[in-house]
Amino acid sequence: MKSPYKTENRSQLYHNKYKYRIKFPMVGAGRTYWSTDIVEFEIRAKEMRFGRQEPYDRDTIDKFLQFKCRHLSTTPGGSYRLHKYRDMIITVTHDNVTVFSNSDAVAKELETTFEHVVVTEALVTIPRGIKYFAKEPERKRRVYMRSKKVDKEFKDTLGDFLANNPDIHPSNGLKRWLNGDLRSSLWYREFLNDSHYMEFDDDGFHTLLVLFLGSKYLGKYYELHKRPA
Repeated sequence: MKSPYKTENRSQLYHNKYKYRIKFPMVGAGRTYWSTDIVEFEIRAKEMRFGRQEPYDRDTIDKFLQFKCRHLSTTPGGSYRLHKYRDMIITVTHDNVTVFSNSDAVAKELETTFEHVVVTEALVTIPRGIKYFAKEPERKRRVYMRSKKVDKEFKDTLGDFLANNPDIHPSNGLKRWLNGDLRSSLWYREFLNDSHYMEFDDDGFHTLLVLFLGSKYLGKYYELHKRPA
């Protein structure tokens, strides 16, 4: 049966568990993180008066907080402060919300409650360890970094390693991070991001990276292929 939603061919479900990814914009989403009701949200919004803030829609924020609280975990350690949910994952970044769920009812509820909702259903059709592209990829293999805090010598050490191994190609994001301004935020300077990656052709470079960095900093590893016709 054809999905009523947009689909994405993947090697695994979202977060290895969830069938649906539901995304929608919501001004003020980033300030809902520590709030469980609209009163608490507005108190915190007043306390966080830094920079320019777009006016939010009170009714939309209220509906989102009610939705969030209906799904909060009640098990030990499931306090809203830790953002544990019974049956989903909810993430908020700036003015956007992403909900991961296996419930078609949840997807439909969010579609009818909020505006500009995009529901994507994961179709597990790609073999594990393979990443497909519309065009022939420039290189054959890719390894992602992990989101980790690093010591102050890490950037120089990794930068020197890549300079001595020019057949290992860092992503543009990793290049910017390695060459980043030391005056940038502490978080940006000291934390790797799991969107950063390195590409190469020879599988031996993956072994070399494992020996050099260890599994602590290296994440998912893929062979890169053009999508089959």
